[in-house]
Parts: sequence; C-alpha cells; structure tokens
Amino acid sequence: MSNRAKAEVREIGLAGLRQISEAAAAVSDQAVEGASGRLIGVGAISAFESAAAELSRTKEREADERQKAANVAFQTVWKAAEPLFSDGSETPAACPVCLTPITETNAGSAEGVRHSSLGIDHLHNSYCAEVAF
Repeated sequence: MSNRAKAEVREIGLAGLRQISEAAAAVSDQAVEGASGRLIGVGAISAFESAAAELSRTKEREADERQKAANVAFQTVWKAAEPLFSDGSETPAACPVCLTPITETNAGSAEGVRHSSLGIDHLHNSYCAEVAF
C-alpha cells in the first residue's frame, strides 16, 4: 500500500507539472517564423499586445474621422449662416444655430463674426496642407 501511495504522489506531481508547463506555454509561447527564422510570440501575452496595439490604432483613426466629420459639419453650418453676417445685411441679434446673443459669443459682435470667418478659411487651408504633408 505504501508503494502504491508513493507512486500516485509521483504521478500526480508529474501531471501537475505538465499542466503548469502547458499553461505557461499558452501564455508566453513562441514559434519560429517561416523564412526569416526569427522568434515570434504566439501565446496569450502576444495576442493581448497585438489586440491592444490594434485598439490604439483604431482609436486614433476614429478620432481622426470624428474630427473630419466635425469639420465638415461646421463648414456646412457656417456656409448656411454666412449670408446672415455678410456686409450690408441686417445682422441677427442671436446666433442662428445656438440662439446665443451675438454680443455674448466669443466673437462679441457681427463684425467679430465676419472677422472670424476669414480665419475659418485659413484654418481649413492649413488643415488640408497638414493632411497632405
């Protein structure tokens, strides 16, 4: 009986070590890449790092696309409101988009809005040049 108990302990110990070894390999295993012969990670850590890097790239692309969409939306709204602020037209008392009194906006007056509109084209041209670069 004693010999049998000792044999079971040895077998369970080896099985436990095998299980730990397999779990460690699943987490941090590496493989040789085809023609280059370099080691690449194929375990869970490598998969996590790849997923985290892809998430980061995706978030950057999403932020860029959101910025583009916001610029397009603003340009559309501005083109619709621009005639209200042109020289010679009666200036509205409030912003036609958000209804904030013109005197309480950052521009402060219709003249300020007209002056700001000159900067919009400059900012748009700068943005296009930056994207092209």
